[in-house]
Amino acid sequence: MKQPVEHLSEPDLARPGAGRKRPARGIDEAIAHATEAQERADWPEALARWREAAVDHPGVPVFHASELAILQVQGRFDDAARKAEEAAILFPDRIEIIAQRITIAIRQERWLLAAGLLARLRENHGDHRFLRDNGQALGATIRRGLSSASLEALVREGLAADAAGDAETAVLVWGAFHTAHRGDRNALLGYGRALRGAGRLDAADRLLSDAVRAFPADAELAAHHAEVAADRQDWKSAALRWQAILSAFPDVHAFVSMAAASLMEAGDYDRARTLLREALVREPERLELHVRLAVLAERQENWEDAVQCWDVAHRLRPDDANIRNSRGDAIWQRNAERLGTASGDADAPSAATDAMPVGKELALLFEGLGDHCEFGIVQRRLGAEPIGLFRFAAISAGTLTRLLDEDLVALGDPAFLELGLTDHNEYMLKDTRGLYHMHCFVQRGRVDEHKFLKQQTTRLGYLKRKLLEDLEAGNKIFVHKSSHERITDEAAIALHDAVERFGPNTLLVIRKADDDNAAGSVSVIRDRLLVGHVGTPYNDKSAAIDQEAWEMILPAAAARFRARATERRPAA
Repeated sequence: MKQPVEHLSEPDLARPGAGRKRPARGIDEAIAHATEAQERADWPEALARWREAAVDHPGVPVFHASELAILQVQGRFDDAARKAEEAAILFPDRIEIIAQRITIAIRQERWLLAAGLLARLRENHGDHRFLRDNGQALGATIRRGLSSASLEALVREGLAADAAGDAETAVLVWGAFHTAHRGDRNALLGYGRALRGAGRLDAADRLLSDAVRAFPADAELAAHHAEVAADRQDWKSAALRWQAILSAFPDVHAFVSMAAASLMEAGDYDRARTLLREALVREPERLELHVRLAVLAERQENWEDAVQCWDVAHRLRPDDANIRNSRGDAIWQRNAERLGTASGDADAPSAATDAMPVGKELALLFEGLGDHCEFGIVQRRLGAEPIGLFRFAAISAGTLTRLLDEDLVALGDPAFLELGLTDHNEYMLKDTRGLYHMHCFVQRGRVDEHKFLKQQTTRLGYLKRKLLEDLEAGNKIFVHKSSHERITDEAAIALHDAVERFGPNTLLVIRKADDDNAAGSVSVIRDRLLVGHVGTPYNDKSAAIDQEAWEMILPAAAARFRARATERRPAA
């Protein structure tokens, strides 16, 4: 069998697929075509053949390595480097790929990467024939390159590895720098930072401890030393290290937010709050300080303060979706907390006027009835943060209809409620019968779960009573959208019948736009039963909400609702 160009002669490497159950004819034929092109020095054809072979047999590393070799023959070292990084993800410890990466790095004069790769090769394949034949010459070439490169050039190479976002490559590069220049401050900082990025926290902690002892006046090294303790969630050590840093470097204000975070996690809320407030006196427009103070208030369940802090952050960064959502979650918590008090719902709709409401006031004319969070997010984008039983909950149209027919009696029984978790470790309140689940907007580990479940159960009771009151009042348009299948006329009518048990209520159901109904349009199934149409219905698997269509649907539905209310209004 012919060999791939510039490749290893070891039998197991020369025979791709050896020892594997692969279609031998397909592999043999691929090698034959590619090597025939090589022998003719038809490098574009050879490259195309090796690339086809790598696509057809992606688990054979020699095909990827041969592609890299041809790219080097053509002098396309940048392309080879990019392909080599992709191959390294597929085959992180295969000698064929590492060998090609070394030669590419040498030709690009990336001496630190070449040195790191050769060190890895020696560590993992020390007795391999390739190293016996080539290791000494490669090492000598790399040492000459390192000795001729300036420290500034090596730092630039390390920073370029950081910028590429490949943690393992950064570890190789900075590790080689540290080996070549032990005791150099930049090498210590870069290697410690790279080890942190790669999750090698014990090694990072040892290295940065040595670095802090060697450079006690270096604030940046000290900060990384503190943050590696935070990475390990050793909050006590992190807090102690940050307190020492703040004492040693009182004029370095950039560290306050990180220090406050560790103090907060260590349970020293008072010290964290004092730090943040003192920093805000100096820098009142610094966004991260307001965000950190808001999170601290949330941790202590001080929702009024949290809302105030998020309000400032939202003013500073009005287009930031994460800040908008965090602010909305805090408002939800504050308003839900008020449900059991005389203060009531701070975001209740304002009194009706002859003018059509817009924005927040328009959104507050509606109340979501599930089955998903989409409409709650639409309201948030319009600046409205009402609380409602189903605003951020999941419930099907059929289940909702049955529950409403029974005045929601089954919902909220403590015997069937438990805490679950989202993929992002946020608590969910779940009915074990599968009736319902609702976001709690609190991260796991921040509350006593037993106490929290009781609080959420009580809150659910308040929200249930509020919905029943709203249904009896008949002053809102109720909205339901089935996320995973089109709600039928029959299901919509059954749900409307259920809400009409409480009075002459209007129901808006949402469907996907079709040939007869454009996105943003509103049609009628029967009196007080409307259908709105969106172009891209949102669900857990998609990221897009058709906000434009929603903002056409809401005023159209509100106009019909207000016209119907005017018809019912007695003459003066």
